[in-house]
Amino acid sequence: MINEKLKTKGRSPTDLIEEKSIHIVKSKLPVREAQFILYPEKTPNIDGHIEFYNKNGSTTVRLYFQLKGSQRDIKHYDCTREFINYCYMSYDPIFLIFVNIPQQEVYWEHITQTYITSTLGIENLDVFHQKTKRIIFSKEKVIDNNAKTLEEVCRKHHENVAEIIKNVKEAKNRGEGVSRQKLINSKIKEDISSSKQEAISTLQQVTSQKRGISTNVFDCLKKKFSALISDIPNKLMFYYAFVYMLKPFYLDQRGERKRRKLIDLMQITATQEHFIIESLINSNFLGRIGKLIFVIKKEEAISIINNYIDSGQLNLEEITGLFS
Repeated sequence: MINEKLKTKGRSPTDLIEEKSIHIVKSKLPVREAQFILYPEKTPNIDGHIEFYNKNGSTTVRLYFQLKGSQRDIKHYDCTREFINYCYMSYDPIFLIFVNIPQQEVYWEHITQTYITSTLGIENLDVFHQKTKRIIFSKEKVIDNNAKTLEEVCRKHHENVAEIIKNVKEAKNRGEGVSRQKLINSKIKEDISSSKQEAISTLQQVTSQKRGISTNVFDCLKKKFSALISDIPNKLMFYYAFVYMLKPFYLDQRGERKRRKLIDLMQITATQEHFIIESLINSNFLGRIGKLIFVIKKEEAISIINNYIDSGQLNLEEITGLFS
């Protein structure tokens, strides 16, 4: 054909991120417990909803969400002011769902009036003029075969809203001019006060308990906990040395074979490896550019390698054969 080499429109990078994000979220939700519904047309503020099920069918509980994803290994997202305003005024439970595509992790945050006021520190949306506000996600709030947890959060949301609506109606019946906004503010203060009181109560219970745990028990526990991390320094140094020895050292498919052999050699799990890498990066022993990590001071790595060789902990010939 004459025009066969002409370019046609393909999927944009944004489309690919969205498709990957949707696929990852669906993989984290048990089909028997939840149904992920994405709206076919772009809707302001929300992209779809999740409906929850039990053995009797639909629970009639829905979670409404805005879905975002990133090809970068990050755990935050900058929300628009308009979305925050929408969440503040909504009667429905609105969630921000964020997909960290490189780590295949799905985070969630329930954007409530209390969260906006206490966590984001926005006391008055009328005078909040920033275009965006950063949402930082917690490892405690992930979607991973835990539909029941999300359902309970939504149920609690509806209970709070129902209570506010009830109080507004009762106030009107009494002829009192109490606005929904005033009751929302009151509920926010109550939630914050309740959280603080719960923390204080827990602390008081701990500190007021009788000293039933003897010093011997404490010392025994201390030894057990110390034993759990006794080999951490050695593993950190070992991994650090191998990042230099096996350069270039990639954290994606390019370095998968090397890292798999290294994990087997060190007898560690993928989770332990992640902890080691993050610890070395946060301590400025390793640098990172994209998915490439590297030793910042090669003299230090060489010193460790020489020490391991001299002490007999490292057989260079065997290591060369293993990774060749």
